[in-house]
Amino acid sequence: MPTETFFKLPNEKKSKILQAAKKEIATAKIEEISIKNIVEEAEIARGSFYQYFTSKEDMLAYLIERQMEELKQKMEKELQKCNGEITEVFLTIYDCIIHQMVKNKDRKVYAKIFANVKAGEENYFLKPPKEEKQDFYEKYIQKENLKITSKEDFRIMISIFQAITSFSVGHTIKTKDFEKERQNLIKRLSYIKTGIEKGGSNVC
Repeated sequence: MPTETFFKLPNEKKSKILQAAKKEIATAKIEEISIKNIVEEAEIARGSFYQYFTSKEDMLAYLIERQMEELKQKMEKELQKCNGEITEVFLTIYDCIIHQMVKNKDRKVYAKIFANVKAGEENYFLKPPKEEKQDFYEKYIQKENLKITSKEDFRIMISIFQAITSFSVGHTIKTKDFEKERQNLIKRLSYIKTGIEKGGSNVC
C-alpha cells in the first residue's frame, strides 16, 4: 500500500502520479516498467516516488487493487439488476469484464494485467477476496432451483462457472470477436446448467 505521505497529497497530484503509472503499465512489459518514465511523466523527483511507495511492486499492487475495486463495484451495480438465475449472473460478470477491457479509459491497463496473470490463476478477474467469495455469489444467485445440497457443492459449482467464464474472457480478448464469443459463452453456461445427456441422468 502507498505511504501516508501519498494519501495526504492533493487529489490532483495523486491522480497525476497514478495516470503516469497507468501509462507506463499500458505501454511496457510488466518486468520492464520504468520508475524513471513514471516520475518524468508525473513531473516529480525520483526520491519523491519512494516517499509515496516502498517499491515498484508496491505501486503495481495498489493500482491493481484500485482497478479490481472499480470492476467489482461495476459488477455489483449490474448484478443487482439480475433475477438470480445463475447463467445470467455469470453472463453479466463477463459483460462487465469485457466492457472494462474494451471500452473503459483504462482498458490497456486491464488488458496488460490480464495478459500477465500467472499460470493457474485464470480466474483472477472473477475472484472476490477469499473471505468474501462465498457471500459474494450467494448474494446474487438464487439457489432454490439448483441441485445444491451443501456449501461445498456451491463452491464446486461456482468454480466451474468461473472457469468457463474466464476462458471466454481470454478467448474474446484474443479473437476480438465479441458477439461470437458471447454467444459461445451462453452455450457453454447452458450446457453446464442443463446438462448434455438425454434424460438428464445423474452421475453415479
